[in-house]
Amino acid sequence: MQQLHALYHHEIPSFLQAAADTPAMQRLKDIGMSCGCQYTAFPLFDPIYAYSRFDHSLGTALILWHFTQDEKQALAGLFHDIAAPVFSHTVDFVYGDKDTQEFTEGRTRQIIQDSPEIQEILASLRLTTDDVCDYHIYPLADNKSPRLSADRLEYTFGNLLHYQLSRLGVLKFYYDQINVQMNEKNEPEFVFQSPDYASVFSHLAIQTSRVYICEECRYTMEFLSRLLKTAIQKQVLTEDDLWTTESQVIGKLKEDPETNLLFTQLCGLSDLTITDKPLNSTSIQTSSKRRFIDPLVPGYGRVSEFDAKYASQIYELQHINFDVWMTPNFL
Repeated sequence: MQQLHALYHHEIPSFLQAAADTPAMQRLKDIGMSCGCQYTAFPLFDPIYAYSRFDHSLGTALILWHFTQDEKQALAGLFHDIAAPVFSHTVDFVYGDKDTQEFTEGRTRQIIQDSPEIQEILASLRLTTDDVCDYHIYPLADNKSPRLSADRLEYTFGNLLHYQLSRLGVLKFYYDQINVQMNEKNEPEFVFQSPDYASVFSHLAIQTSRVYICEECRYTMEFLSRLLKTAIQKQVLTEDDLWTTESQVIGKLKEDPETNLLFTQLCGLSDLTITDKPLNSTSIQTSSKRRFIDPLVPGYGRVSEFDAKYASQIYELQHINFDVWMTPNFL
């Protein structure tokens, strides 16, 4: 995703590069954004570009630096996923937080505080852990959904490219249409100046929202979360293993016959049958977090307020039926 990083800002400033090079951040190169779905055989998850939590974090930081030139906000953006576990939000499913998906943020402050490399960088900038450990305090870094923040903007761009839903040149065009203004809550927000461009981009972006909650994604995350629970119960994994890397965890799963078989089944997932009742013991019914954006255009309001078709798409997304049962066809 280096192509996107160059789009967000023409260079990586030295303080961000140094922070990105720390061991705590480098671990994220082996944590995928697709929550384990990339290990399946579903055609949807056969992208052109690999996309890691490291890619996303550095991209978020570069967006914030580009628009604010504020070291605190840029570093808060860089560190916002530093506590991401293996398979990302699938671990939220493990701990019963599938609908809000915030459990995995819990270790952020401690990881930053415990990193001597990060602490040295912060000291050189006369910053503290509190300045950078909670990106929620910076509205441009994170704000209430469906407003447009650096976090949502980056993963929207990243997944549009990752899932082959758009091209780099198209994304650059839309990035150039964005600036920062005060929103209806008197907070800074990324906005579009043109209602036409905002509308077309929103229709493009909502395709990623559908991917996040599609049957293939929901089945994979629930199946994998059950596999991880089994591995922890059998002491194949410890809970701390979830905060190592995906390569390490997969290696341990393959050492035990039962978890190896389950992981092999995960990798073989390629097609699902959707019914209103379970078909067999492999049938799964589960919900997930609904994510979407509704960009602001000063003088016009949010896209859903002047684009009836987009408002309808949001409504449909919010009412997708999670009560269906999903059964893999190969088992």
